[in-house]
Formats: sequence, structure tokens, C-alpha cells
Amino acid sequence: VEDDTYRIAVYLSRAAQTNVVLVHRGEETFLFETALQALSSQERPDRMTSAGALDRVYLTKVPQGRLTAREFDGADIAVFSSFPAGSTVRTGDLKAFAQKGGKLIFFAAGAQDLESANLLSREGLLAAQPQRWVQAITYPEPRPCTEGSLALDERSARSLSNYRLDQIALKGYWLCRPAAQAQCLWRLAGGEGLLYAVPCGHGQSIFVNTSIDDSLGLLAKSSAWLAFCRCLLGQTDQA
Repeated sequence: VEDDTYRIAVYLSRAAQTNVVLVHRGEETFLFETALQALSSQERPDRMTSAGALDRVYLTKVPQGRLTAREFDGADIAVFSSFPAGSTVRTGDLKAFAQKGGKLIFFAAGAQDLESANLLSREGLLAAQPQRWVQAITYPEPRPCTEGSLALDERSARSLSNYRLDQIALKGYWLCRPAAQAQCLWRLAGGEGLLYAVPCGHGQSIFVNTSIDDSLGLLAKSSAWLAFCRCLLGQTDQA
């Protein structure tokens, strides 16, 4: 080694595993599961991790009627494909999960159990409470409402904005009443919200005003779906 040449070793620790609990009613979660597999570098052992990819994702699927407090142990994110039926809503478990910093994500559907939505809202677990279903074609706005929001970082939102969301049709949406401290992260054309978030304990809760599959529109089968799911999962890992 020449006298004026120096080498230094830098250790970059690997990101912690992200544990996702996916609560479902049937087989409607396939497209979401596929997105998580694509985002996890575990699915690409021979390739470098792409910008915004999750380092490690561990997914646990649980049918609605079998969800217990045990599934929340060690979980970071709980995703509900729709509002759980009234008899299966365990608000105490959801509150405890959010209190320790967990993230709750609720997708909507054309036919929803509004009683369970009312219960979740009363307990401060829902960012926006659906009031009335509107059967009409609509499109997301091309860009988010705010930069640096409590649930979407600028990098993820900027990436999603490149997918021309304003050309992806949705078949309908819920008119919603946002929670008192909720923030609308993304809007639909006409002003109704597509994404809402609200602080919940030390964590947060996100309401997605469309389906987790393609039943309410083309989003889940569009090229934007991967980036959309990345936004929902949270902050991009920074070196």
C-alpha cells in the first residue's frame, strides 16, 4: 500500500425484520401478498436490494374469526382486508398493539360492516369512518396532499407520484367522516380522501378508501400497486 493510500471498513447494520399480520376473510389478499414478496429482498437473493425495498418481511395470515392477542406479539403492522365483523372486533388487543407503536391498516370494500367501523371509530382506532357508499368511477389525485406526512415519507410518495394515479380508475368510494386528529394523505378527484391516517397510541392507524384486491378498481392490478403498498408500510429504510 502506498503511503498516501488509506482504507477504512464501514459496517452498516441490517434493518430489523418487519413483521406483518394480514387479517383476511377469504382469498382476496393474493395481490397484496405478491406485492410484499416483491418488496422483500429475501425474494431476490441474487440481486441488490432496490431503492425503497424492505430488507426482510415476515408475513402471518390469520382468518378474521381466529385473530387473538397472540398474533400481535412481535408484530409491527396489522393489515385488515376489510373491517372485521362486529363479533370478531377485539378493540382491547388493537389498542394494546397501537399503544406499543404498531401500525393498523384498514382497507375498504363495497359491502362493509359499518357497525364495526363505528366501534373502531369510537375507540379511536379508525382514521376515517365510512358514512355512505358512492357507486361512481373516480380517480386518485396524481400527488399526495402533504409532504412529510405522519405516515408517508417524501421518498415513497414521490415514487408513487410517478405512476400517473390520475389514470387509474376506481369503481366507487366511501364518503367518510375523518377522525378529529386525522390527516388526509391522498385525495380522490373531487376531494374525497383515498388515504387517511391518525395517531393511535405510540403508533398509527391508516384507512384506505378502496379494496385490497381488484374488486373496487384497477389500482391493485396496476403498475402503481407495488409503490402504493410501499407507502402504506411506512418509512423507507435509510443507510
